[in-house]
Amino acid sequence: MTPMQLGRLTLMLETRLRELSSGLRSRATVDDVDPAQLRLVEEALARIAEGTYGCCPGCNEEISVKRLTALPLAVYCIACQDSDRGEKKESQVSEERTGIQIAS
Repeated sequence: MTPMQLGRLTLMLETRLRELSSGLRSRATVDDVDPAQLRLVEEALARIAEGTYGCCPGCNEEISVKRLTALPLAVYCIACQDSDRGEKKESQVSEERTGIQIAS
């Protein structure tokens, strides 16, 4: 990722953080603010500050700029995200068949 691309993504995240934060300060829109999304934006900005933003913790590969532009809060690359969903789906099917919960 180029410094310019990182700068654009940072600006997108900072803008979203301001929007969410101003919603928390306004009683009229406090019900519209998702605290989980606020936390995710803060975590993404923290990863930028740490220098780990855009690096998938699942495979240590770079997350595509295209994915981050579409979903700046993305933590995992598409392959790891899909892999995780597949594992969860398999666990759910197993639970349904056996009635046994598999710890994840």
